[in-house]
Amino acid sequence: MDSRERRFSKRYDAAPLQVEMQLKTLLGGWRSPNRAIAIDIAKGGIAVLSPLKFRSGQSVRLSVGNRDHSLRHIPARIVRQSLRDGDFIYGLHFNFEKIPEQARASAEIMLSRLLATLEHSRGGVHATNARTAILDGAVSP
Repeated sequence: MDSRERRFSKRYDAAPLQVEMQLKTLLGGWRSPNRAIAIDIAKGGIAVLSPLKFRSGQSVRLSVGNRDHSLRHIPARIVRQSLRDGDFIYGLHFNFEKIPEQARASAEIMLSRLLATLEHSRGGVHATNARTAILDGAVSP
């Protein structure tokens, strides 16, 4: 684990996932969804690659899934960003506390199932090595 790492949840390689991000408008609505490339995912959030520029602290809504499970309209916040070869890598924190309790419980169950699917499909491969390779530019996402 990197000495600067603050996250403690196990991360999974999220490459098999499809991700769409929607930015919140100034009037409280949502812009059209934009696709992003998933890098890694954990219980608390997801790292994605996108050509679009957003600001840290911005609220977004995510749809994340694969052919077996999907989560739609997950509230999230951009907690970090970095530039890589003209694209941006974003760290997003899921804000499940912003949805009603019953919906939150369902979303957390679906997220657990999605993570379990990733763990079994990759044989439990931990995402740190794949993510490091992408961040270091060794492989293209």
